[in-house]
Amino acid sequence: MRLVVSVWGDITLVNRRLVFPVGLNRGSQLRRPRTVAVRRSTDEHGGEPTAQQLLRAITGGPNATLVVDETETIHFAGGGVESLFGYAPEELIGESVELLVPTEFTDQHHAAMARYLDTGTRHLDWDGVGLVAQHRDGHTVPVDVSLSDTETESGRLLAATFRTQSSRESSERFDTHRAFSASVFENVNDAVIVATPDGEVLDANPATSDLLRRDYADLVATPVFELLGDENTEFGLAVPFEDGDSAEVTVERGDGDRVVLDLSVADIMHEGETAYLLTGRDVTDRVDREEELARQNERLDRFTSIVSHDLRNPLSVAHANAPLVADDRTEYIDDVLDGLRDMSDLIDDLLTLARNGEMLREREPVTLESVARDAWDSVDREGDVTLELDGDTVVEGDPDRIEQALVNLFANAVTHGRADATKPLTVTVGTTDDGFYVADDGVGIPAESADKVFEHGHTTAEQGTGYGLSIVSEIIGAHGWGISLADAETGTRFEVRT
Repeated sequence: MRLVVSVWGDITLVNRRLVFPVGLNRGSQLRRPRTVAVRRSTDEHGGEPTAQQLLRAITGGPNATLVVDETETIHFAGGGVESLFGYAPEELIGESVELLVPTEFTDQHHAAMARYLDTGTRHLDWDGVGLVAQHRDGHTVPVDVSLSDTETESGRLLAATFRTQSSRESSERFDTHRAFSASVFENVNDAVIVATPDGEVLDANPATSDLLRRDYADLVATPVFELLGDENTEFGLAVPFEDGDSAEVTVERGDGDRVVLDLSVADIMHEGETAYLLTGRDVTDRVDREEELARQNERLDRFTSIVSHDLRNPLSVAHANAPLVADDRTEYIDDVLDGLRDMSDLIDDLLTLARNGEMLREREPVTLESVARDAWDSVDREGDVTLELDGDTVVEGDPDRIEQALVNLFANAVTHGRADATKPLTVTVGTTDDGFYVADDGVGIPAESADKVFEHGHTTAEQGTGYGLSIVSEIIGAHGWGISLADAETGTRFEVRT
């Protein structure tokens, strides 16, 4: 038997399927059945089903049916709408389908609807989608939804058939979803933190503990604003958070090291309250590479300056005096030799800068006392100069570069720390709460030069390239440490913060 039934004036039922109208106005209510056209073959029972009987057969069961337009306005409601959602069908006509969507899923619903209408792409299987609906009295109802759609001159219409899930189906779906969510939360490599708007940490995944090197109890006991920021870095995100916020945040780990996180924020519901899901991806390696590239470019600029300026001066001196020497005016030979010596010293310092300025890739434990003694043995010393050691410590770094830094600091003290070579001088290497220091009891550094000591080419001596302390600064920076000229009652004191 083949039936073709006209059910409504604007909507046709063809073999128990709704065929939507051409020219249906948005917001208009669908009329009750008007005419019925039936074509049947042999029917041994006799008689023909009426349009009302067909409609009742389709919409009279426990399943609920809705038809909505692109604005999400409901045009038709039938079947088990009242038993499933608590609304009489006529109460839903003209309302937004949002009325049946739980608050915590409203944004997702609108986004999915807009994405589909914009792209036509279905991101879900439209046959039996497991969702949660909102009942009139406020409780949620687990449902299976099957969808279909059609194009009209007035726009797209969507039909949804809802079937309540059995308690067993609901439990199985919930358990599966919960297990999947827990698996993602537990095993994702990014840091994931759930926090309240006030910054209280409600939960954190194992990757957060690994990245921040803090145990779980410490994570949930620390406000998120402290957890994801240190004393030297702004938090990086506006407070209160907004959905979609993102920033790169430098975080001090539990062991004192640092990690750079690409942090993003999403609004979620947690136990019925608004909360924030913060996801942080470790981008430390990328940031380090960018910083190293910037350092390399800066060093290249400095090397270009040294070659074009500092090397040109002694070369010009040698070049100007060489013809005079060739004419047997031997009194100019010292000027030529001085120029060549200055060029040799500059080239040595230039190579030292190139070798020691790159960021460290590997570190090893270095004992301060042993590396200080090795450095002291490499320094040319005249007169009464003494090395004293005030405590010992172990630092993680490159022993050769640390020794080079100490050699330059010792040489600076021996060269500039005395008014003349007959004066005694004591150089001391000792420990501090956050690193170590190198000090001498000499004449000190003039106040006008205190803020220039680490600049390339700066020197107060007639001889010397002025690159000794700038090389020290490069080596310390390559370790990720800091160095400063500290206040001292007498002499000079450099402090290194490791």
